[in-house]
Amino acid sequence: NDAIYIDALMRDLELTLQPGEMPGKRSVLRFLFDDAVPDNRWYVVVDGERVESCDDERGFDVDVYISAAARTIADILLAKVALRSAIRGGQLKVTGSRAHVDSIERWFGLAPYVDAPAALPPTR
Repeated sequence: NDAIYIDALMRDLELTLQPGEMPGKRSVLRFLFDDAVPDNRWYVVVDGERVESCDDERGFDVDVYISAAARTIADILLAKVALRSAIRGGQLKVTGSRAHVDSIERWFGLAPYVDAPAALPPTR
């Protein structure tokens, strides 16, 4: 079974994001999973070093919108697809604050149990 469980994916994102690399003290990310109905809209609130995912709006302005299939996000976290390649290829759409969009490669990391693959070239 190759199913992606969104709640597990979001927990992985909580461990993956690098809060110290994000602009500002608080950042709000909104994820829209193109292939997940009804669980297609999730938020991640980064407040200092605290990272929390949720499926309800917390009343904060959204800094960056990330839209992709759940499989695409999973493949990025597992280093099967380079983040920049997914953006260039249109599988991952990122809009919002210029500071967040420009620095996404610094704060959107790999899953903690994945070694950076030597086969993928640096994306900077």
